[in-house]
Parts: sequence; C-alpha cells; structure tokens
Amino acid sequence: MAIDTELKRAEGTKDSLPVHSLKPRGLTPGEELRWASQERVLEAFGKLGTVLHATRAASIDPKTHYNWMDADTLGYRARFGLALEHHADLTEGLMHERLTDPQGNRGSDILLIFKLKGLRPDRWREAALTVDDAAKDTLKELRKLRREELRQEKEEKEKEEE
Repeated sequence: MAIDTELKRAEGTKDSLPVHSLKPRGLTPGEELRWASQERVLEAFGKLGTVLHATRAASIDPKTHYNWMDADTLGYRARFGLALEHHADLTEGLMHERLTDPQGNRGSDILLIFKLKGLRPDRWREAALTVDDAAKDTLKELRKLRREELRQEKEEKEKEEE
C-alpha cells in the first residue's frame, strides 16, 4: 500500500497523535523549520509505525531522523518515544477491534501479534526461560552420580550371580 494511502487511512481514525511537547520559545528560524519537520515525522510515525514510512511521508531522509535521535535535537528523542507509545496504543486498539468485531478485512493476525510483541515486549512477548550455569552444572553432576550408581548396581548384581 502506498504511504500516502496509509496516511490517509490512518488520518481517518478518530485517534490523533497527542501533543508531543510544547514548542520551546525563542527558536531561530532554522530551528522553527527543524521543529516543524520533526513534528511531521513524529505525526507520521505515530500513525505508520516505521521510520522509513514516516520519513518518506514527511519528505525527510531517514538519516536525518537518526541524526536527530543521536543529537537529541530540540528534545526529539523524548518526543519520538511518545510517538512510539502512541503507535503502540493504536496497534493495541486495532487488536481490540479485531477481538470485538472479527468480520471484515482483517489483514494478518499473526503479523499483528508479532508487531505487538516488538512494540510492547514487556506485555506481549513470551517470557524467555534462562537457565543458570549453576543449574546446568548441578544437573550434569546428578546425571554423573546416577550413572555411577547404576554401574555399581550392575557390578553387585554380576557378583551375586557368580
């Protein structure tokens, strides 16, 4: 789907991106332009969810986004975090809509699940089991002891048979 179509579809939703932060006072003309460009990227990201699509929609090179993140230009990093949270909220809303009204053009439920796991791993990703080295060593030692017991039992049984 073309980015323009995705943006228009997203704009049709009743969910608009919340105000990221108030624009600081006393910005130079160059900073005013940069702020406006950042807001376009953040608005698009909140709706589309990828840096590539958001920067294309805002007619900005993706490298510019990463430069703003690295330098935290005009507090961009925190504002981007808010846009990411907004996108995650919209995605969870989409999941809720699918649960309450399972009819219609749904798209891929599996892709939606993976997206939620990536956006909010603390809430949607399965808990990974981590095995401590001490636990592995203990298990290894127990197996070794059991093999030794079995060997001794076998030897005793053979002596009794003689």
